[in-house]
Amino acid sequence: MPLPVMKLSVAIVIVCKVNSTFLNSRAVAELGADRVAIIGTLGPVITTSLAVSILNEAYTIYYGLGTLFGYFRGGIVRQE
Repeated sequence: MPLPVMKLSVAIVIVCKVNSTFLNSRAVAELGADRVAIIGTLGPVITTSLAVSILNEAYTIYYGLGTLFGYFRGGIVRQE
């Protein structure tokens, strides 16, 4: 990989990681930890839905199991 591409990739990773950390902290302060945890558990479900609908990926049993796990994990957090 060319050096300029590597430098740009590292800069993007650092900026995105720092941004996500601050935004997550702000969300916890505004919404509360329980709601942020539920939103976080839905990440894989949303990613799967976008991959199937936009990228036309095949919906396999692994996607289905991951989706169910995400739903159940979110339900467990919500009940506590």
